[in-house]
Amino acid sequence: MLDEIDRGLVHALHLDGRASFGRIAEVLGVSTQTVTRRYRRLRAEAGLRVVGLPDLHQAGRTRWVVRLTATPAAARSLAHALARRPDTSWVRLTSGDTEIFAIVGAPHGGGAAASLLRDVPRSGGVLGVSAHCLLHTYRGGPTTWHGRVRALSEEQCRLLVPPTAEPVDGPLPRTPNAR
Repeated sequence: MLDEIDRGLVHALHLDGRASFGRIAEVLGVSTQTVTRRYRRLRAEAGLRVVGLPDLHQAGRTRWVVRLTATPAAARSLAHALARRPDTSWVRLTSGDTEIFAIVGAPHGGGAAASLLRDVPRSGGVLGVSAHCLLHTYRGGPTTWHGRVRALSEEQCRLLVPPTAEPVDGPLPRTPNAR
C-alpha cells in the first residue's frame, strides 16, 4: 500500500520526471533523504520507473498491438528483447508464458510495425505473429487505474510543473535509434 508520501512522490514524478529529490522533498514537506529512500523502495519493490513517452500523435506515430505466439523456451527472452526496443512501450507474457503482447509505436503508415514483423520471425521459437493498429483505448469501471495518482494540492502541483516549452508544429524531428 502507498501512504501519503509515496502517493505524493509518484504524483510529483508524473508532473516532472526530472524534478530533483530535493525539490520534491520541499514540496512534500519531508527531508531529501526520505524522498530518496521512498523512491528507491518503490523502484525495488513496486517496479516504479520514470520514463518519458512522447505524444505519439504529435510525433507522427501510431500505436500497434503486437501478439506473438512462441515456444515456452523462447518466449521470455523474446519478451525481454521486445522490451529493450526503443519503439516498444509495453510488454506482457500471457497464456503460460507462450504468448507475448506488446504495444509498439510506429511511424504513420506502419513502417516500424512492418519492420518488427519482418524482424520477429527471424527469432527462433516464434510460432505466430499478428499486429493490430490501436485506434482508441477505453478505460472505465470501478477498479480501473488511469495511471495517475492525484495526491498533491493545486499549490504543490504549481511548484512542480516545469515551464512549458514552445509548441512544435508538425512531427518531431527523427533521431537515429541507438542499437
